[in-house]
Amino acid sequence: MARTPYAKSPRAVEAGGASAYSPAKRGLWTRARLVAVGGGGGGARSGLVRRGLVVGLFFALIVLVYHRDSGLNIVRPDTHRGSADADDWEPPSFPNVHAGSGHHDVLDGDETTTTSTTAAPKKKPGKLTPSASSLHAPAAVLGADIKLPVPQDYSPFYGGKSRRAIDISSDPLPVTATLQERLNVWRNAPGGRGAIDGEVELGKFVQWNLEKCTTISEQHNTHMIQKSANVWASMDRSIVQQKRMELINHMETLVGSQELKDVGEGRGIVMVAGNVDTLMRVKWSVQMLRSYGSQLPVQVYHFPSEAPNPDDEIIQQLADLNVTLVSAVGQKKDPKHNKSYHLKAIAVIQCPWREVLYLDSDSVPARDPEYMFKAPGYERLGIFCTPDYWKTSGNSPMWAIAGVKCRDEWEMETGQMFIDKARHLDVFYLIKYMLYNHHYWFYFSDGDKDIFRWAMLMLRKRWAVPGRWVAAGGLPGGTLSGDFCALSMIQHDAWGVPLFVHYNLMKTVPSGIGLGFSWGRSKQLPLFNTWPATPSTARLGEPRIRPTDGDKRGLGDVDCDMLADADEYGYARAPAQEMIMRRAVRERGVKAKYHGGSLSALCIDLDYVDVRSEERIKEDEKYRESFNTTAVDDAITEWQEAAEEAKRLGEPEPPRPYSVIPDWTSPVELWGWHNDPDMHAFENKIYGLGFVPNGHGF
Repeated sequence: MARTPYAKSPRAVEAGGASAYSPAKRGLWTRARLVAVGGGGGGARSGLVRRGLVVGLFFALIVLVYHRDSGLNIVRPDTHRGSADADDWEPPSFPNVHAGSGHHDVLDGDETTTTSTTAAPKKKPGKLTPSASSLHAPAAVLGADIKLPVPQDYSPFYGGKSRRAIDISSDPLPVTATLQERLNVWRNAPGGRGAIDGEVELGKFVQWNLEKCTTISEQHNTHMIQKSANVWASMDRSIVQQKRMELINHMETLVGSQELKDVGEGRGIVMVAGNVDTLMRVKWSVQMLRSYGSQLPVQVYHFPSEAPNPDDEIIQQLADLNVTLVSAVGQKKDPKHNKSYHLKAIAVIQCPWREVLYLDSDSVPARDPEYMFKAPGYERLGIFCTPDYWKTSGNSPMWAIAGVKCRDEWEMETGQMFIDKARHLDVFYLIKYMLYNHHYWFYFSDGDKDIFRWAMLMLRKRWAVPGRWVAAGGLPGGTLSGDFCALSMIQHDAWGVPLFVHYNLMKTVPSGIGLGFSWGRSKQLPLFNTWPATPSTARLGEPRIRPTDGDKRGLGDVDCDMLADADEYGYARAPAQEMIMRRAVRERGVKAKYHGGSLSALCIDLDYVDVRSEERIKEDEKYRESFNTTAVDDAITEWQEAAEEAKRLGEPEPPRPYSVIPDWTSPVELWGWHNDPDMHAFENKIYGLGFVPNGHGF
């Protein structure tokens, strides 16, 4: 069998060690075998070599044992995998969607292309085990004073070695766990068990939180912190227990109930609207859906008091679009509030469909979204949710109420969700209860959106996420307060393709927005799928040899644990492919910021910050200054020689080594909507339907 005549390790490439790969007339394996058995000549010299090989094998065994004990040899629990099988389905391919520089190869498991077109993967991974190349940290061969961090372990559910109660209770349960099992784990989680031996005070729980959430202050939702500071400061472990048990006791009334069995059949879309403005937004959104060929039925829920007049023309206009207005059964609107938040959960619960796409009235699909019900991440976990711009402070007592250690992750933006009620109807009953009592629970969530994430975490569930972080959908030009003004959130599908335009800020702008002045460009993060990486997209420990990591989950099947709590190496709570590890690292630094709001519109822009500590920044500077570029050049020369030898012998060409050191600058890119035909046509199409961007209803 032909063997590759090149085997220099990524660590050796960086270290610049002595060359062992000069061209020869035999393949590398053949030469090594001859030396080991005493062939090939050399006499006493070959005997020394043989003894050297024995010593080398001994040290190699030590290294293998070390890696085994380090907790990095991960075997995925089979129970986390959903039963749905999508092997017979080939998701769509979207042309002209920016995926990175065209001169780089594109990472897609172990497939290679040389195009900037984003295509959905056509296979799903098998068992999750780390590839050798993905475990290489930068070699600290340049002096003992360079202290690069050690890659962190995965969480216990994914094979990590921690056995602390707080780490185990913070993990998910298998998708097959019952509601009662979930409530039992929640009840017994540290932080909210009351006055029992060994229970921690809230201050100790905050210390646990800060293990992962010390670098997120730049991404905090400061408005919520300011609003809630007094409530948070007044809480102790007895209040935490009281609030935890209030929720658990409510959910235990549903265990085994008929309510949780009524999951419905088929698929459909649910929305919520209660006045003229929101109903018109519903109409435009559904018209856009129908223009893409979507046939999914739509129900729009409202309170009985909000029903339009029987002769209102909007009723027939919606009926012509296969939209049904539904009065929420047994519900009354709170006269003290413009919004009745719990109606969103009620709509999902009461609708007749098992699989539901929930849409806010101001979230407009950019293409037919039905294919997402077949996305691998959704099929595996039964729910697909989109991220917000903000992260939750480790000081929030809600972490202790949930019994979950603070997660360095984005809050949820629930203007669009794909839901399988057969697996998550219990979550929506918990959401309904919390939103009905929003006067208290909104001290821990800025509006209704993050209540959904808290409910998922409390019940030890996980959710699929888009293949790309939320983009800021901007006006074609700047405003008085800045060069970039985003009034919309662009949420992506499982493969990072724009799928929804959520114009939540645009509808608050009283004037100045119209056709030709509404959209045209976005600020976004890349897909991180090019090989090799660039300094602004690389992670610490970027592999020097292209990884073969098709055994891990990647684009199309990303979940929240593959991004949460990531370190500089890209190791998050769960294993992931190389491109997802890069994404996990680089999302740590992206930051949304407001500007304007007085003489111009209140806008969002994206910035980037270096979240590393001062000590880490200094160590990286030492590392970069000491990096031996000559050694890298020598390694490339040796690779070229080995490649020529392989070609001469008819053997496979060895992988080319690369050396990319992250520079921690911004990877945020400005993306023009003309790069995607659907996005390019979006503005003209929706204005052609009579769209008006602003209105009084929210």
